[in-house]
Amino acid sequence: TSLLSLNTQTMPLLPLSNTSIRAEGPAVQPSPAPTSKRATCQSCSRPARVCLCASVPKEKFCTEGKVIVLQHPYEARKPLGTVSLLRLCLQDIHVLTGRKYKPSEHGILTEAIQAARDGLTPLLVLFPAPGAARLDGAHVAPGLAARQGGVSNETELEGPLHSLRLGQRGAYTLLALDGTWQQAREMWGASQAHLVPPGTAVCLAPEAIGDPSARLKMEPARGCTTTCEAVAAALRVLEPRGAAVAGGVLDLLAAMTRAQAVWDPAVRARQSGTGGLYATGRARFGVGPGVARCAAAGGDQPPPPDVDVE
Repeated sequence: TSLLSLNTQTMPLLPLSNTSIRAEGPAVQPSPAPTSKRATCQSCSRPARVCLCASVPKEKFCTEGKVIVLQHPYEARKPLGTVSLLRLCLQDIHVLTGRKYKPSEHGILTEAIQAARDGLTPLLVLFPAPGAARLDGAHVAPGLAARQGGVSNETELEGPLHSLRLGQRGAYTLLALDGTWQQAREMWGASQAHLVPPGTAVCLAPEAIGDPSARLKMEPARGCTTTCEAVAAALRVLEPRGAAVAGGVLDLLAAMTRAQAVWDPAVRARQSGTGGLYATGRARFGVGPGVARCAAAGGDQPPPPDVDVE
Protein backbone atom coordinates (compact mmCIF):
# COMPACT_ATOMS: atom_id res chain seq x y z
CA THR A 1 0.00 0.00 0.00
CA SER A 2 1.23 3.40 -0.88
CA LEU A 3 1.99 5.75 1.98
CA LEU A 4 -0.24 8.30 0.30
CA SER A 5 -3.25 5.98 0.52
CA LEU A 6 -2.98 5.26 4.24
CA ASN A 7 -5.80 6.58 6.38
CA THR A 8 -4.39 8.78 9.07
CA GLN A 9 -7.11 7.66 11.46
CA THR A 10 -5.67 4.13 11.52
CA MET A 11 -2.14 5.32 12.25
CA PRO A 12 -1.17 5.34 15.91
CA LEU A 13 -0.18 8.75 17.17
CA LEU A 14 2.87 9.06 19.32
CA PRO A 15 2.20 10.69 22.66
CA LEU A 16 3.59 14.14 23.04
CA SER A 17 6.21 14.60 25.68
CA ASN A 18 7.51 17.62 27.48
CA THR A 19 10.99 16.21 27.07
CA SER A 20 12.74 17.72 24.05
CA ILE A 21 14.71 15.55 21.69
CA ARG A 22 18.42 16.02 22.23
CA ALA A 23 20.97 15.56 19.54
CA GLU A 24 23.66 13.06 20.26
CA GLY A 25 27.11 14.38 20.91
CA PRO A 26 28.88 16.40 23.54
CA ALA A 27 26.76 18.84 25.50
CA VAL A 28 27.06 22.49 24.50
CA GLN A 29 28.67 24.45 27.27
CA PRO A 30 27.19 27.86 28.11
CA SER A 31 29.24 30.90 27.18
CA PRO A 32 31.40 32.14 30.02
CA ALA A 33 30.21 35.23 31.83
CA PRO A 34 31.76 38.44 30.45
CA THR A 35 34.82 39.60 32.26
CA SER A 36 34.76 42.81 34.25
CA LYS A 37 35.59 46.12 32.54
CA ARG A 38 39.20 47.18 32.29
CA ALA A 39 40.56 49.04 35.26
CA THR A 40 40.14 52.81 35.14
CA CYS A 41 42.04 55.43 37.08
CA GLN A 42 39.65 57.24 39.39
CA SER A 43 41.62 60.49 39.20
CA CYS A 44 42.12 61.06 35.47
CA SER A 45 39.36 58.70 34.23
CA ARG A 46 41.76 57.09 31.76
CA PRO A 47 42.43 53.33 31.53
CA ALA A 48 44.92 52.35 34.20
CA ARG A 49 47.54 51.24 31.68
CA VAL A 50 47.58 54.75 30.13
CA CYS A 51 47.04 56.74 33.34
CA LEU A 52 47.91 60.44 32.98
CA CYS A 53 48.12 61.39 36.64
CA ALA A 54 51.91 61.79 36.52
CA SER A 55 51.48 64.57 33.94
CA VAL A 56 48.47 66.36 35.46
CA PRO A 57 49.37 69.75 37.02
CA LYS A 58 49.56 69.57 40.80
CA GLU A 59 47.08 72.46 41.04
CA LYS A 60 44.49 73.52 38.51
CA PHE A 61 45.15 76.85 36.85
CA CYS A 62 43.03 79.77 38.01
CA THR A 63 42.15 81.90 34.97
CA GLU A 64 40.80 85.44 34.91
CA GLY A 65 38.32 84.46 32.23
CA LYS A 66 35.73 81.72 32.13
CA VAL A 67 35.87 78.83 29.67
CA ILE A 68 32.63 77.24 28.45
CA VAL A 69 32.59 74.20 26.15
CA LEU A 70 29.45 73.29 24.26
CA GLN A 71 30.02 69.60 23.58
CA HIS A 72 28.13 67.49 21.06
CA PRO A 73 26.45 64.48 22.78
CA TYR A 74 28.37 62.01 20.60
CA GLU A 75 31.70 63.63 21.47
CA ALA A 76 31.05 63.11 25.17
CA ARG A 77 31.21 59.32 24.62
CA LYS A 78 34.57 59.24 22.86
CA PRO A 79 37.44 57.86 24.95
CA LEU A 80 39.99 60.14 23.25
CA GLY A 81 38.06 63.36 23.68
CA THR A 82 40.39 66.15 24.76
CA VAL A 83 37.92 68.25 26.78
CA SER A 84 38.57 65.94 29.73
CA LEU A 85 42.16 67.23 29.74
CA LEU A 86 40.93 70.80 30.08
CA ARG A 87 38.88 69.74 33.09
CA LEU A 88 42.01 68.34 34.70
CA CYS A 89 43.92 71.59 34.19
CA LEU A 90 41.47 74.50 34.59
CA GLN A 91 39.44 75.63 37.57
CA ASP A 92 36.84 77.79 35.85
CA ILE A 93 35.61 75.54 33.04
CA HIS A 94 32.04 74.49 32.36
CA VAL A 95 31.12 71.72 29.91
CA LEU A 96 27.59 71.82 28.50
CA THR A 97 26.10 69.05 26.37
CA GLY A 98 23.92 69.72 23.35
CA ARG A 99 23.71 69.92 19.58
CA LYS A 100 22.95 73.63 19.88
CA TYR A 101 22.58 76.38 22.46
CA LYS A 102 19.34 75.98 24.45
CA PRO A 103 18.54 78.88 26.79
CA SER A 104 16.43 76.68 29.05
CA GLU A 105 19.22 74.13 29.57
CA HIS A 106 22.45 76.11 29.32
CA GLY A 107 22.01 78.68 32.06
CA ILE A 108 25.65 79.66 32.46
CA LEU A 109 25.95 80.36 28.73
CA THR A 110 22.72 82.38 28.87
CA GLU A 111 24.30 84.51 31.60
CA ALA A 112 27.45 84.99 29.51
CA ILE A 113 25.39 86.08 26.49
CA GLN A 114 23.47 88.57 28.62
CA ALA A 115 26.70 89.93 30.14
CA ALA A 116 28.08 90.47 26.64
CA ARG A 117 24.83 92.15 25.56
CA ASP A 118 25.05 94.49 28.57
CA GLY A 119 28.66 95.33 27.77
CA LEU A 120 29.99 93.83 31.00
CA THR A 121 32.05 90.86 29.83
CA PRO A 122 32.95 90.04 26.22
CA LEU A 123 31.97 86.66 24.81
CA LEU A 124 34.57 85.18 22.45
CA VAL A 125 33.26 82.28 20.37
CA LEU A 126 36.23 80.18 19.27
CA PHE A 127 35.31 78.92 15.80
CA PRO A 128 36.99 79.61 12.42
CA ALA A 129 33.89 80.95 10.73
CA PRO A 130 34.29 83.26 7.74
CA GLY A 131 34.63 86.77 9.16
CA ALA A 132 36.13 85.59 12.46
CA ALA A 133 38.70 87.91 14.01
CA ARG A 134 42.19 86.59 14.55
CA LEU A 135 43.13 86.11 18.17
CA ASP A 136 46.89 86.41 18.56
CA GLY A 137 49.48 88.45 20.40
CA ALA A 138 49.69 91.07 17.66
CA HIS A 139 46.06 91.99 18.21
CA VAL A 140 46.15 92.34 21.97
CA ALA A 141 47.05 95.61 23.63
CA PRO A 142 50.24 95.58 25.73
CA GLY A 143 48.15 96.37 28.81
CA LEU A 144 46.79 92.84 28.75
CA ALA A 145 50.21 91.39 29.43
CA ALA A 146 50.90 94.17 31.95
CA ARG A 147 48.25 92.70 34.25
CA GLN A 148 50.92 90.32 35.43
CA GLY A 149 51.90 93.15 37.73
CA GLY A 150 48.44 93.28 39.27
CA VAL A 151 46.93 96.05 37.12
CA SER A 152 43.14 95.73 37.13
CA ASN A 153 42.18 98.43 34.65
CA GLU A 154 40.08 97.61 31.62
CA THR A 155 42.14 96.42 28.68
CA GLU A 156 41.27 97.06 25.06
CA LEU A 157 41.90 94.52 22.35
CA GLU A 158 43.39 96.00 19.20
CA GLY A 159 43.14 95.04 15.53
CA PRO A 160 39.95 93.20 14.50
CA LEU A 161 38.95 93.02 18.17
CA HIS A 162 39.26 96.76 18.75
CA SER A 163 35.62 97.09 19.83
CA LEU A 164 36.02 94.63 22.70
CA ARG A 165 37.08 95.48 26.20
CA LEU A 166 38.09 92.97 28.79
CA GLY A 167 36.25 93.72 32.02
CA GLN A 168 37.67 94.27 35.47
CA ARG A 169 40.73 92.08 35.99
CA GLY A 170 40.45 91.06 32.36
CA ALA A 171 37.21 89.11 32.72
CA TYR A 172 35.93 87.43 29.57
CA THR A 173 34.09 84.29 28.52
CA LEU A 174 35.64 81.96 25.97
CA LEU A 175 33.20 79.57 24.29
CA ALA A 176 34.45 76.54 22.34
CA LEU A 177 32.40 74.08 20.28
CA ASP A 178 33.49 70.48 20.73
CA GLY A 179 32.73 67.74 18.22
CA THR A 180 33.81 66.51 14.83
CA TRP A 181 34.27 69.25 12.27
CA GLN A 182 30.91 68.49 10.73
CA GLN A 183 29.23 68.47 14.14
CA ALA A 184 30.92 71.71 15.18
CA ARG A 185 29.90 73.38 11.94
CA GLU A 186 26.28 72.28 12.47
CA MET A 187 26.40 73.48 16.09
CA TRP A 188 27.72 76.85 14.92
CA GLY A 189 24.99 77.15 12.31
CA ALA A 190 22.25 76.27 14.82
CA SER A 191 23.56 78.63 17.53
CA GLN A 192 25.15 81.51 15.64
CA ALA A 193 22.07 83.74 15.74
CA HIS A 194 22.09 83.62 19.56
CA LEU A 195 25.84 83.98 20.01
CA VAL A 196 27.08 86.52 17.44
CA PRO A 197 26.23 89.24 18.24
CA PRO A 198 26.49 89.98 21.13
CA GLY A 199 29.53 87.70 21.09
CA THR A 200 32.41 87.82 18.61
CA ALA A 201 33.69 84.89 16.57
CA VAL A 202 37.45 84.50 16.91
CA CYS A 203 39.98 82.10 15.45
CA LEU A 204 43.66 81.35 15.90
CA ALA A 205 46.66 82.23 13.79
CA PRO A 206 48.07 79.10 12.10
CA GLU A 207 51.41 79.63 13.82
CA ALA A 208 49.64 79.44 17.19
CA ILE A 209 48.97 75.74 16.59
CA GLY A 210 51.62 73.34 17.84
CA ASP A 211 53.71 70.80 15.95
CA PRO A 212 51.34 68.83 13.70
CA SER A 213 53.58 65.74 13.83
CA ALA A 214 52.68 65.38 17.50
CA ARG A 215 48.95 65.42 16.81
CA LEU A 216 46.63 62.97 18.47
CA LYS A 217 44.31 63.04 15.43
CA MET A 218 44.57 63.81 11.73
CA GLU A 219 43.12 67.21 10.84
CA PRO A 220 41.44 68.36 7.61
CA ALA A 221 43.60 71.44 6.99
CA ARG A 222 46.37 73.55 8.37
CA GLY A 223 45.08 75.64 11.28
CA CYS A 224 42.60 72.96 12.37
CA THR A 225 43.25 71.31 15.70
CA THR A 226 41.67 69.65 18.71
CA THR A 227 39.46 71.55 21.15
CA CYS A 228 42.11 71.18 23.83
CA GLU A 229 44.85 72.75 21.69
CA ALA A 230 42.57 75.54 20.46
CA VAL A 231 41.54 76.55 23.98
CA ALA A 232 45.16 76.40 25.17
CA ALA A 233 46.29 78.65 22.30
CA ALA A 234 43.52 81.15 23.08
CA LEU A 235 44.38 81.20 26.78
CA ARG A 236 48.02 81.84 25.90
CA VAL A 237 46.88 85.18 24.44
CA LEU A 238 44.11 86.11 26.87
CA GLU A 239 45.67 85.19 30.21
CA PRO A 240 48.43 87.11 32.01
CA ARG A 241 50.05 83.74 32.79
CA GLY A 242 49.00 82.40 29.43
CA ALA A 243 52.29 80.68 28.64
CA ALA A 244 52.15 78.66 31.85
CA VAL A 245 48.48 77.77 31.42
CA ALA A 246 48.88 76.71 27.79
CA GLY A 247 52.06 74.81 28.61
CA GLY A 248 50.36 72.80 31.33
CA VAL A 249 47.46 71.86 29.07
CA LEU A 250 49.66 70.96 26.11
CA ASP A 251 52.06 68.93 28.24
CA LEU A 252 49.13 66.81 29.38
CA LEU A 253 47.94 66.41 25.78
CA ALA A 254 51.46 65.37 24.74
CA ALA A 255 51.49 62.72 27.47
CA MET A 256 48.14 61.40 26.23
CA THR A 257 49.46 61.30 22.65
CA ARG A 258 52.59 59.39 23.67
CA ALA A 259 50.51 56.86 25.55
CA GLN A 260 48.14 56.45 22.60
CA ALA A 261 51.05 55.99 20.17
CA VAL A 262 51.96 52.75 21.94
CA TRP A 263 48.63 51.24 20.84
CA ASP A 264 47.71 53.27 17.73
CA PRO A 265 49.88 52.81 14.60
CA ALA A 266 48.46 55.97 12.98
CA VAL A 267 49.56 58.18 15.89
CA ARG A 268 52.92 56.43 15.94
CA ALA A 269 53.36 57.06 12.21
CA ARG A 270 52.63 60.77 12.58
CA GLN A 271 55.19 61.04 15.35
CA SER A 272 57.82 59.30 13.23
CA GLY A 273 57.08 61.49 10.21
CA THR A 274 55.78 58.66 8.04
CA GLY A 275 52.06 59.31 8.54
CA GLY A 276 49.83 61.93 6.97
CA LEU A 277 49.26 65.13 8.93
CA TYR A 278 46.30 66.49 6.99
CA ALA A 279 43.48 64.76 5.19
CA THR A 280 43.33 64.84 1.41
CA GLY A 281 39.57 64.25 1.30
CA ARG A 282 38.09 66.92 3.54
CA ALA A 283 34.52 65.93 2.75
CA ARG A 284 35.06 63.00 5.09
CA PHE A 285 35.66 65.47 7.91
CA GLY A 286 32.64 67.60 7.10
CA VAL A 287 34.63 70.83 7.04
CA GLY A 288 33.44 73.23 4.36
CA PRO A 289 35.79 75.30 2.19
CA GLY A 290 34.88 78.49 4.06
CA VAL A 291 35.82 77.04 7.45
CA ALA A 292 38.96 75.42 6.05
CA ARG A 293 40.01 78.69 4.40
CA CYS A 294 39.49 80.66 7.61
CA ALA A 295 41.34 78.08 9.72
CA ALA A 296 44.24 77.93 7.29
CA ALA A 297 44.54 81.70 7.06
CA GLY A 298 43.85 82.51 10.70
CA GLY A 299 41.00 84.86 9.90
CA ASP A 300 38.87 86.23 7.09
CA GLN A 301 41.75 86.75 4.68
CA PRO A 302 43.37 84.82 1.82
CA PRO A 303 45.21 81.70 3.01
CA PRO A 304 48.96 81.27 2.44
CA PRO A 305 49.73 80.32 -1.19
CA ASP A 306 50.96 76.85 -0.22
CA VAL A 307 47.69 75.90 1.51
CA ASP A 308 44.98 74.15 -0.48
CA VAL A 309 41.56 74.56 1.08
CA GLU A 310 39.32 73.30 -1.74
